[in-house]
Amino acid sequence: MILEKIRQEVRKFPEGPGVYLMKDAQGAILYAGKAASLRKRVSSYFQQSRHHTPAIDRMVPQVDHVEFIQTVSEAEALILEASLIKKYQPRYNVDLKDDKSYPYLKLTLNEKFPRLLLTREAFDDGARYFGPYTNVKLLRQALAFMRRTFPLRTCKDLPKRACLQYYIGQCAAPCVAKVNEEEYRRITEEVVLFLEGEKESLLREISKKMREYSTRQEYESAAQARDQLRALTTTVKQSVALEVTNLFASDVTQEKYHRIGIYHVDELLDLKDIVRMNKIARRIEAFDVSNISGTEAVASMASFLNGEPDKSQYKRFKIKFFQGIDDCRMMREVILRRYERVLKEQQSLPDLILVDGGKGQVSAAHEVLTQLGLGQIPLMGLAKRLERVALPGVAGYIALPRDSKARLLLQRIRDEAHRFAITYHRGLRQKRLSYSLLDQIPGIGPKRKRTLLSRFDSVDALRSVSVEELAKLPGFSLSLAKKLKERLKTVGFHRKLSL
Repeated sequence: MILEKIRQEVRKFPEGPGVYLMKDAQGAILYAGKAASLRKRVSSYFQQSRHHTPAIDRMVPQVDHVEFIQTVSEAEALILEASLIKKYQPRYNVDLKDDKSYPYLKLTLNEKFPRLLLTREAFDDGARYFGPYTNVKLLRQALAFMRRTFPLRTCKDLPKRACLQYYIGQCAAPCVAKVNEEEYRRITEEVVLFLEGEKESLLREISKKMREYSTRQEYESAAQARDQLRALTTTVKQSVALEVTNLFASDVTQEKYHRIGIYHVDELLDLKDIVRMNKIARRIEAFDVSNISGTEAVASMASFLNGEPDKSQYKRFKIKFFQGIDDCRMMREVILRRYERVLKEQQSLPDLILVDGGKGQVSAAHEVLTQLGLGQIPLMGLAKRLERVALPGVAGYIALPRDSKARLLLQRIRDEAHRFAITYHRGLRQKRLSYSLLDQIPGIGPKRKRTLLSRFDSVDALRSVSVEELAKLPGFSLSLAKKLKERLKTVGFHRKLSL
């Protein structure tokens, strides 16, 4: 009866990864294990057709109920499993006493700014060792996740300038005083909580930190804490979606990507390698500046999600604080306005920022992002003609082969941002010219101008309308319509406005 009841309960277990705990009638933990699919793994213990080890055969009749803890990935399950085994020492978990050299995670607490490393030997050297762990591949995946979530340094000796790890958000950069000792110690304490399996305590600590940052109006720090919370608490039903979300698995197939709506897999992976990011750029925000002789200067932001335009997130800007022709200064203004608002409203940050232009535009954008505390967001520029990539802090340009999948993606995104900017710029110029022409016609005030401009997209279109049709417009009479038609025969005839 008990085993049948357990089988029924296990059928309700999630298909995603996690840790399961076999308990007896007194609540003692008999066995702790990890699983890529909790439902499949746990149900296998209670299938009569399965052949188990003698130890498992002895354990199963003693099981009264099974509990589980969902995790973001199987790699996180590995960490949690090890911490639970060390804490409870379940009777049926096999001790790691064979000749294999199982790996540990080493937290170098004997250093001023600790690092988190993978090692196969443990010493009494003042460092903190976690493990051992039985699956090296999963451990490397867990380490990659932790470095993204907890930005500890990886360099053996502190350099004199920030490295690429800082710019992709995987290092707090104590080398250039981007973080002080107290703040860095707090990150280290969070790592310890995670490795000890104290996830609830960790989440409370990060939530508290986020509220403190928000109270002090340190919005970028608050946003980083929020992203930590998301990374640590995200749970989805399909394990494949989890792998893609965290980008741990190297063997995720295109079919699996397609199942969760990512269709430009090759392009995104190629781009990831070029920019040296630790994950694919699911959300890309691209900026373009448009002006002719410095008049009606505008900029646009096109937003792409999973390689496809997300037009609901497009933005457009009028250049307000600079007059003249200087694309770099205009780009600086737009980046500042965009991400000041993102921080103020605590919106989600993009995975990659693309600017139309070369070193000058990239440098201007990176300067602003750094001032805002967003220097960790991957940034790149795509220069015209030769289609070369510019990266902050990297000398020269990266030439993209003509058959590069990333090149096709970047061109598509850059061209869409350019199209959106040009459309906006053209619309403003046409509106300005249209108002200028209509200003020359007596009897046409602001309200009537708006009526005309809402119905006709050019002066030629207005000329083609009959007097009777004009007279039917709100606020117009037959006499006014005649005056308008007469004036249109001579006013601004050579200034055709065409969309």
